[in-house]
Amino acid sequence: MGKREDSIDAEVEPRISRVTEQYFKKSLARFSEAISQAPWAKDIQFTETVQHNISVVEDAQERIYARHAKRRGISLEAYKKLLQQHIEEIVSRSQFFKRIDVNGLEDVLNGSGRFKPKSETGGESSSKGKPGPTFHRRLFGYQEDIDSARLPHYGYLSSDLNGVLNSDPEAMSGYGKITIRFKRQQVIERTTITFGDSWNSYFSGNDRFLVPTPASHPHFTSANAGPASDPKQSGISDRDPLDLPDSAHPPTDKIASGSRVHYYEAQYHGGVGRDDIESIHIQQKDWDNDHHLQAVVKKFQTDNPRSNIKIVIF
Repeated sequence: MGKREDSIDAEVEPRISRVTEQYFKKSLARFSEAISQAPWAKDIQFTETVQHNISVVEDAQERIYARHAKRRGISLEAYKKLLQQHIEEIVSRSQFFKRIDVNGLEDVLNGSGRFKPKSETGGESSSKGKPGPTFHRRLFGYQEDIDSARLPHYGYLSSDLNGVLNSDPEAMSGYGKITIRFKRQQVIERTTITFGDSWNSYFSGNDRFLVPTPASHPHFTSANAGPASDPKQSGISDRDPLDLPDSAHPPTDKIASGSRVHYYEAQYHGGVGRDDIESIHIQQKDWDNDHHLQAVVKKFQTDNPRSNIKIVIF
């Protein structure tokens, strides 16, 4: 496997474990077959890019994995096998969510019927700290000139049925106060995941330590075992990914401004829309105080009396 210009760079042929060899032969092969006829995957070097990036990230973190294995008194291969099982178990217990504001909800329910990436609405650029063409090419295999409407949407995992993280409904409020829960089986085959913020990993120069892998077939390199984005502020630089908690309780770091809740990120490919929604979750206080939100939901229910989308006020 040689160096690729459109993915994470490798100076030499990466070393991979038996765990990863089996993953490529079985899990990634099944995923590749599942998406082979999917319209969203057309013209995207998805499987090739993911396989390459897994190899490079595993190789780059080899000494870190070995240190964690030594601390536990087990072999490196045994450690990677346990880590692979741990990552799969966390994802198996998780649901898929996205936060949105009331204007976005109105467009999805009563307008276009689809979620629009911020790159399409003008909210993202390729400037530092924002994902652009190079980001999506290197991590997912997208072509740089791809239509922005085809770029992935971003959300998160949680095993809490309301999408709450660390028992704090406000933890993700910066992304909107309305929580969308997607139909798991309907989106899982077109979703990738990282156990942390993929944007920060890439733009901080730490893309050798975190790579998106398929949610239906996750790989342990989606969990960061290397340096944090900001080691001065974050305490995760030496965190053993085998200690990663359930997706409803991701790590919280103490920083100068108080605390920062990490989250397990989901990247939804191929577009997501009204038909993918399982339920909409709204805190009681937000429902009571937002008449616009009430009107949006009531109009949708009036116009779509047979809809199976659940409205959950909690």
